[in-house]
Amino acid sequence: MMNKGQFELIELTMFVVAISIMLIISYFMFTSRTPKLSRLVTEEYTYSRLGDVVTALYNAKVSGTERTLAQMLADRVNSNSGNIDYGWEVGIINVDKQVTEFFDSYLGEKWNLTDDQFSLGYAIPKDINRKITYQIVLPIPSVLYSKIVILNLNTWLE
Repeated sequence: MMNKGQFELIELTMFVVAISIMLIISYFMFTSRTPKLSRLVTEEYTYSRLGDVVTALYNAKVSGTERTLAQMLADRVNSNSGNIDYGWEVGIINVDKQVTEFFDSYLGEKWNLTDDQFSLGYAIPKDINRKITYQIVLPIPSVLYSKIVILNLNTWLE
């Protein structure tokens, strides 16, 4: 038989053990998931932002021309030259400079646009935590043939 004092001591011990187990479980639940959740939210925001940037690339027209930046970028890929001659009215446009200024305004100095033939933007640091790649599909019109080029827009999180 247990007397009343021993019974209260066992109840108190069980209560302390139960509270300790709950605290330990909640600590591991919240501390291990929070960084992963934060990382996922940050990556989702970055993908969404890159989608908005690419949409703006397809819609942004360069002043003095009837061409969008995406069309000029396609011309740049097709000619393999950064300076494109658009005739006597418009003249020669430095497409590399236009595209660099465009992406700098949205992404700062954390972007790189690559293809098999060229690379624009900034070098990807070696010590980054995450690199996110968004593919841009550019149609390249031609008289004889049409092709599609896929450019990789890389950005990184520190």
